[in-house]
Parts: sequence; C-alpha cells; structure tokens
Amino acid sequence: MAAPRAEHQTVMDPRKLPVAGEYAQALLNLASDDQKAQEILAELDWLTHAMDSIDGFEEMLTASPLSPVQRKLLVERIFTDRLSRECAGLLSLLARKKRLNLLRAIVYTYRQRLDKRRGRVEATVTSALALDPALLNEIKDALRKLVTHEPVLKLKVDRKLLGGMTIKVGDRLFDASVAGQLRRLETGLLEKQGATRANHD
Repeated sequence: MAAPRAEHQTVMDPRKLPVAGEYAQALLNLASDDQKAQEILAELDWLTHAMDSIDGFEEMLTASPLSPVQRKLLVERIFTDRLSRECAGLLSLLARKKRLNLLRAIVYTYRQRLDKRRGRVEATVTSALALDPALLNEIKDALRKLVTHEPVLKLKVDRKLLGGMTIKVGDRLFDASVAGQLRRLETGLLEKQGATRANHD
C-alpha cells in the first residue's frame, strides 16, 4: 500500500498547467517503465525541496536580471551532477527558456499523469487534526466506492477547518455529506477534535 503523501503547500497558478503539462508529458515519455518514472518523480520532489530550503534561491532564478545563458549555467553547476539525464535536461531547458517558474506546476502535473498511467488518482484529504492510520484506511475504502481509480491520499492539516474534513479528487469535492460512510468518518473526527480540546481546557 502506498504511503499517504504529506507535501509542502504552495499556491498553484492554474494558468501554468497547460504549458506545464507539455513538459510533464515529455518527461514522462522519457521514462522506460514505471520504476524509472517513479525515480524521476522522486528527483523532481527533491529538487523542489532543495529550492524551498535555500532562502531566496527560487526568486533569484526566476526574477533576477541573469541572462538565460547565465541561469542555465547556474542550475547546471548546482544540480546537474545530482540529477538524472532526464531531469537535468529539463532543468537546463527551463532555465534557457526563462521558464523555471513552471517547475512546481510541472511536478504537480507529472504526478497526476503518472498516477493516471498507473490506474491511480490523487485524493487530497484536508482535516482539522492529523488522522490515524485506521481512519485513513476507512477513507480509502470509502473512496474506492466513489471513484474509478485506486485513491492515493495526500494529507493536509488545517486547524481552522470547521467542517472536520474535506476530500478533493480532481475537480470533485467531497464533504462527508456526499456518502453515508464519509459522513460517519467526519462525525468520528469531530468527536475526536472535541475530546482533544476538552483535554486542553
């Protein structure tokens, strides 16, 4: 069973997705099999994490007055020896075309298309509290009855969420009222949330 995903939250500009999709598909086409495709995804995740960890690095690459050639040389000097030929080539191409700001959208789209190729679908579960493994398994069982692909959970915690839990699959948003099983899961989550607050009072 694939482990649920916990990811750095960033704002995704939907206007970038069509162009990002072309790069993502080209990169996916370079993967000889699913194992190679997964290795590329792991590299892309590492790359965005590396950019997150260096304060101001992403802004320097995307908004600085460096020329396209200078950007290309900079990213190659830093990352080429740490990346596969496929990812290094993508990064150099984005730098040369001044499209490094598409990287996150490319990673997002690549992950979606890889999941689709594998017969899976990403389900974003946003809850007021961290969910325990037993509840996550119940959520997956409920989603299997509502979607046509195997759900892969991506977890987010939003303590301001008043409804207890929301689940988004593609453009579909489930709020526990959609199906009886999800409604029961949300009731249990709200009870847990209330008990936690009572213990802190």
